[in-house]
Amino acid sequence: MFNALVKKKQLGISVKIILIDDKINKSSSLDFSSMPTKWLPPQGDYQNIMHHKFCVIDLKKVIHGSYNWTNKAKHNQENISVTEDRTSAEAFAKKFVQLAAI
Repeated sequence: MFNALVKKKQLGISVKIILIDDKINKSSSLDFSSMPTKWLPPQGDYQNIMHHKFCVIDLKKVIHGSYNWTNKAKHNQENISVTEDRTSAEAFAKKFVQLAAI
């Protein structure tokens, strides 16, 4: 998934990422410096801010769920959905903007 995003960025498509600044994300072999990435500090009782992952594409499509976008996720019981609905895409985009402001 990350490599696909890098390719889109190289084609001139706007790609922005928000991640928790934790040891799992920091120890990945991915080069997040290749695109705009916002690192959120861990917060709350369990030192995290989100478990639900999502991707908004052109305010038309949303990929979302608990599925970790890593190779390890193949061995977990995770879920992922694809929704093609402008209203849903706008709601997820609004949440993205809220997270980006933290």
